[in-house]
Amino acid sequence: AGDYVFRGWGRDERGTESGPVELSFRVAEAPWKTAPALAAYVLALGLGIAGFLWFRTASLHARARELEAVVEARTHELIAARDQALAGSRTKDAFLANVSHELRTPLNAILGYAELLFEELPGRADDSLEDVERIRGAAQLQLQLVNEILDLSKIEAGRFELHLETFPLDDLVSTVVSTVRTLVARNANQLVVAGSPGAGSITADRTRLMQVLLNLLSNASKFTKGGTVTLAVSRVGSGESEEISLRVSDTGIGMTPPQLERLFQPFLQAEASTSATYGGTGLGLVIAKRFCELMGGDLTVESESGKGSHFTARIPANPGERSKGTVPV
Repeated sequence: AGDYVFRGWGRDERGTESGPVELSFRVAEAPWKTAPALAAYVLALGLGIAGFLWFRTASLHARARELEAVVEARTHELIAARDQALAGSRTKDAFLANVSHELRTPLNAILGYAELLFEELPGRADDSLEDVERIRGAAQLQLQLVNEILDLSKIEAGRFELHLETFPLDDLVSTVVSTVRTLVARNANQLVVAGSPGAGSITADRTRLMQVLLNLLSNASKFTKGGTVTLAVSRVGSGESEEISLRVSDTGIGMTPPQLERLFQPFLQAEASTSATYGGTGLGLVIAKRFCELMGGDLTVESESGKGSHFTARIPANPGERSKGTVPV
């Protein structure tokens, strides 16, 4: 764009020059390069961006409203499901409480009468004493099953209470050993206790810790014949991290890796045939592990088929975050 001048010279036949001849002209600027055009371009671009942002924002708001509606609906569904689950849990708890009462009352009566008969029939030569012993054993098994189901139900519902107290480990071990000694000897096993003297004290739920040990020693005695059952007590670590290690070992049938995977699942035993051969419901070890976890510890197992098993319960010796008394979990 701009002003231009064209100059030209001419020459005739005789060679005489003429000129110059000038021609002035102007080339106008392209319309799309003018200031108004550029301003229009900028305005159109701005309007396009604004329109796009408005459309995008409107879409996001619409999507947000849709998601809010979905979340609100889902929240109402979850609240309804929660209320239904709570109602079901309350119904289950009430049912278990009623059933436990209805079952415990006659079972305790059966056990009481069996004990009386057992004391009155020691001199008889017939099979009466053996029959009474079978009645007593069956009643004790059923009572144990009722208690295990109730304990597991309370643990899973988060309503189990620990009664923490400080007590000497020697007393606990002595009580447990005197309780299981007859059971251990029933299969011609030998009971060995190591490390108990001088083990010191522990702050825990005495009843539940005793239940853990009784379960482990009972299982070890049940799955071992003519072997050795060992209870080893020791203190591990120091200070706030100090733990009590309760290790129950046996020389019994042991377990395979697939059996170990099923071990701590409720109502499952290491093998389906185990229940028929040795009895039991598969709840004892599950509850023992839960008790250890509730007391801040754990229950682990090492085993090899045909070479026995080693169960180790590790419990904090002095749980600093919990004081003595009743602790809901």
